[in-house]
Amino acid sequence: MQGVDLVKTCTVVTLSEEVTVYNGIEELKETLFSLYQQGFSTMVLDFTYLTIIDASGLSVLLVFQSRLKAVGGELKIVNITSHYLRDLFQMINLHRVISIEDGPL
Repeated sequence: MQGVDLVKTCTVVTLSEEVTVYNGIEELKETLFSLYQQGFSTMVLDFTYLTIIDASGLSVLLVFQSRLKAVGGELKIVNITSHYLRDLFQMINLHRVISIEDGPL
């Protein structure tokens, strides 16, 4: 995890290079859950540095999108720089479930 910044009424979480069952998944879950418990209903995940995410990482994203949507919020992904991740997300139609935006906030 690179860092967490609060911007207006949402939270921006910058992910590190890898979110897999072996690296980064627990930190991501703990960070998102903590922010959720603090009452943040909109979370923006900055993927600038992320190069790999496995099924466990995708599962965390889907779980938190569901939780946030239930309270009127949402999970957004921004700044996908990895072509691998862009292709993966397009292939699984992730944009139909989670908002994916290019460029800075």
